[in-house]
Amino acid sequence: MKKRFEKGEMYSKDSIKQDKKKQYTTTHGRKVYGGGGIVPDVFVALDSNRYNYLNQLYEQNIVREFALYYTQDNVKKLKAMGLPAFLQEFQATDAMLQSVNDMAKKAGIKAEEKDILQSKKIIQLHIKALIARQLWQNEGFYPVILQDDEIYQEAIKHFGEAEKLANLTTNK
Repeated sequence: MKKRFEKGEMYSKDSIKQDKKKQYTTTHGRKVYGGGGIVPDVFVALDSNRYNYLNQLYEQNIVREFALYYTQDNVKKLKAMGLPAFLQEFQATDAMLQSVNDMAKKAGIKAEEKDILQSKKIIQLHIKALIARQLWQNEGFYPVILQDDEIYQEAIKHFGEAEKLANLTTNK
C-alpha cells in the first residue's frame, strides 16, 4: 500500500500502470492484468490535501496520544454514556483540536493555518474514532472512522453491482 501512495496511485487513476502483455480473461469474460496487484473496478481518488497534516500528526503519534490521554481523563463519563449515545452525540470539539495542534507545535510540526483548516473535520473524526477504540475496541472504532472513508462509502454504493457479479458465478 505504501508504494501505491508513493507512486501517486491513490490520488490519480492515470498513475496506475497495467501490463497489457499480462492480460487474462476470467471464466466470465472479465479482462484482468497480472504483475501489478489488484486494480479496482471503481477508482476513488483520495484528496491528498485533507491528509497532509493528519499524516504528520500520525507520524508523531499525536492523535493517538491525545485520544489516550483524553480517554483516561474522561473514562467514567464516556463509559456511562455508552457506545450508542457516544456514536450519536459525541463530537471532538474545537478545543480538543486546539490541544492536538498545540501538541503538534511542541513536536516540531509546522503546519499552515489552511492545512489545519482543511484537515479539521478528518482530524476530529479520527480523535472520536480513537477514543471509541480505547473504550469499545473495533466495535466503537469502525462505525466512526468509516463515516468519512471515501473508498468504503463508494463501495457501499456499488453493492448491487457486486451482487449481480456474484449471481453470474453461482448461476452457471
